[in-house]
Amino acid sequence: MTDKPHQLRRPLQRRLTSQTRAAAFALSGGMCSFPNCEWSTNPPDPAILEVAHIQGLMPGSPRYNEAASINLDNVIVLCASHHEIVDRHPDRYTTSWLTAARDKHRHEVASRLERGFSPLGPEPAGIENPLSVALHRWSTESDVSSEEHWQQFFARFPVCLAAVLQGRAYELLSKCYVGGKSWNNTGGSVLDFLAIHSTNVACIEIKAPTAPLLGSQYRGNTYLPSRDLLGGWLQVLGSRQTLLQSAAQLNARAEPGARVTITDPQCFLIIGNLIEESFDETQTASFELYRRSLRDVTVVTFDEVFSGLEMLRNAIEGI
Repeated sequence: MTDKPHQLRRPLQRRLTSQTRAAAFALSGGMCSFPNCEWSTNPPDPAILEVAHIQGLMPGSPRYNEAASINLDNVIVLCASHHEIVDRHPDRYTTSWLTAARDKHRHEVASRLERGFSPLGPEPAGIENPLSVALHRWSTESDVSSEEHWQQFFARFPVCLAAVLQGRAYELLSKCYVGGKSWNNTGGSVLDFLAIHSTNVACIEIKAPTAPLLGSQYRGNTYLPSRDLLGGWLQVLGSRQTLLQSAAQLNARAEPGARVTITDPQCFLIIGNLIEESFDETQTASFELYRRSLRDVTVVTFDEVFSGLEMLRNAIEGI
């Protein structure tokens, strides 16, 4: 009598029911539950928002727990970018961290609904998509000259930087200290934004859309870059240099899950508004020649940022 060959059985994959998914979306208000994320869809769009497991169900998955449940207590609604980020860094985004973020978000949504407000906050009536909200704000605030205003704007709407960062998933730190005591402590030079990818970072400096791009005319057919453009370029390069010099020291003081991989940081400077400048051919040529000559810094104007954002919004909404 011969023994039958042993067959390996694959573990049965447990899946969320459609009712659980619908309930999770409803409790989240159709919004990403990651703190300060503005992604929302109505009705829920699985291409943008995803119902993620807090404790993994399969061996090898992030935060795996053999006893994990498949009910509402073990799910959180996240946008695709934040879903990728929390699963890439399970030591940083632990079960307790995700549960607390989820519960706080659900409480805020429920509180607003009880008071008769939209869960999306006090934004223009009828506008729910954060891309549309940001574009509306840009249309009414493009003449604001305060750099602090625009730094707060991008902190509120980090999705606006998606086009600048080529759509890569990233974690955004605002007012990040480089060369100081820690990534979030004082004592160093302040960088407006540090975008953390899986294998690198990007340094982002924000000026104002009203900042001039060109200075005085130099001889016949050439214009010099403006003081704001030169200053912003030097500022972001200085932050990059300080970051490279202090990265090892900062990472040594950080918790294992909070360490940042730095290879060759990209630099971005967001400044000015080409539409409002109304350059002639000579001025346009001078500006383009200058920004193309910058090897380590990508200069992007505000109107270019929001043109890319509008294209993204239209693609998502099928306009």
